[in-house]
Amino acid sequence: ASGTRMLESAKAQWAIEQGKDENATPAVADLAPFLKVWPECPSGGNYTLGKVGEGTSCSVAAHAF
Repeated sequence: ASGTRMLESAKAQWAIEQGKDENATPAVADLAPFLKVWPECPSGGNYTLGKVGEGTSCSVAAHAF
C-alpha cells in the first residue's frame, strides 16, 4: 500500500477509536500505534497529515493526492 493510503487508514482508525470528527487533526504520535512502520515518501518528501476529513499530502508536488 502507498504511504498516503496507510496514513489515511491510520487517521480513520484513530478518529473512530478516539471519537474524533473530520475536523480533528492527529499528531504523528497519535497515528504511530496504528502503523507497523511509518511510511516514507519514495521521492524523499515529507507527508502532511492534515485533518481526518482531508487527504494526506506529500511535499513533493508530483505526489500530492
